[in-house]
Amino acid sequence: MQGSGGGVEVRITRVKLENFRSYKEADFSLPDGVILFEGDIGSGKSSILYAIEFALFGLGELKASHLLRHGADKASAEVFLEVNGSRVRVKRFIEKKNSRATQLPGVVEVDGVEATYSPAEMKPAILRILGFNEPGDPKSTSVIYRYAVFTPQEEMKAVLNEKPDNRLQTLRKVFGVEEYKNARDNAKTYSSHLKKRCEYLRGSTRDLESEEKRVQELLKEAGEKERALESAQQKGDALKKALAEALKKEEELGEKKSLVATLKAEITSLEGLAKRMEASIERSKKELEENQEKAIQETKEPEKPKRFARQVEEELREVRAKADDAREKEAVARAEVERVRKLVEQGRCPTCGQEIGREIHEHAEQGKRSADELSKHSLELNARVNALETGLEEARRLEQARKEFGRARRS
Repeated sequence: MQGSGGGVEVRITRVKLENFRSYKEADFSLPDGVILFEGDIGSGKSSILYAIEFALFGLGELKASHLLRHGADKASAEVFLEVNGSRVRVKRFIEKKNSRATQLPGVVEVDGVEATYSPAEMKPAILRILGFNEPGDPKSTSVIYRYAVFTPQEEMKAVLNEKPDNRLQTLRKVFGVEEYKNARDNAKTYSSHLKKRCEYLRGSTRDLESEEKRVQELLKEAGEKERALESAQQKGDALKKALAEALKKEEELGEKKSLVATLKAEITSLEGLAKRMEASIERSKKELEENQEKAIQETKEPEKPKRFARQVEEELREVRAKADDAREKEAVARAEVERVRKLVEQGRCPTCGQEIGREIHEHAEQGKRSADELSKHSLELNARVNALETGLEEARRLEQARKEFGRARRS
């Protein structure tokens, strides 16, 4: 017996039966060569072949009760094989419970390695070992074994009486070439489909030239629209840039306006300071002149040197205070002039970066004039202080002379 795929050599060497059909117990060794089973009808010839089929392929279309010996509750069929040099043992069991016979898990042993399989797993495992190309459904009959190895009585006659197509199909199954017929049928079906597809494509390509022309027109139109869109985008970008520059200039103009307002306020403040300084200088000049005249008149009265000295001291304190005030104001004015001078030299405001206007230059000149006036006034006050200090020394000297003169007169 050879597998349907070719190259698998199978030889059955032994068959053991227990309560299988007409056999209570049996053990058959099958030597090499041709073997003849001889006997009367019902002597058990077919039972041996059924046992081999059951052990290898399961019940198939048979009923378990058909294989169980009458009056027995358990049965088994065990087959020993050589497959391509490997020793294989297969054993299946049938058990009757509650008047119902069923198949139990079986055993497959290959070269001494034993494995237990359920009835559904047994047939696929055996088919892999034997190399038979047929379905592994445990309920299906092995076509290869049934018609190539063992054909039951009357079934070969039934095959011969089949229609030619059915006989051919049976032979294809036996020799494992059924898939080639299926491939041929599928190829015919697919070829028919391709022919219909070709006819459809021929009809579809009749208007291909006009469609291609239409596609080219659409592509050209799309290109023109794309160029128009690109031009519009460029114009939009230019407008956005112009708007951004306008907003920036507006912001810079606002900063310039703010700077001008600040500088105007500073100019007004400096002008007020200059006016106040000028008024203070005029008052100081007037007071100095009055005090000088008064001091001159008082020094001409030798009888009043003490009173004159007190007056000189008082005036000296006032003039010194005014001189200190003038120096402080001058320092403030000089600092402001220096700050404005640096702005003028830089030409731009260090805070906002704006150019310095004409008002700042005028403000710088006005501040310088005010500082010069304060400096002049301070010098005048210092001169007055020196004069008063000299007058005070003179008054003290006269007072001392008067005292010495009085002491001399009393002595």
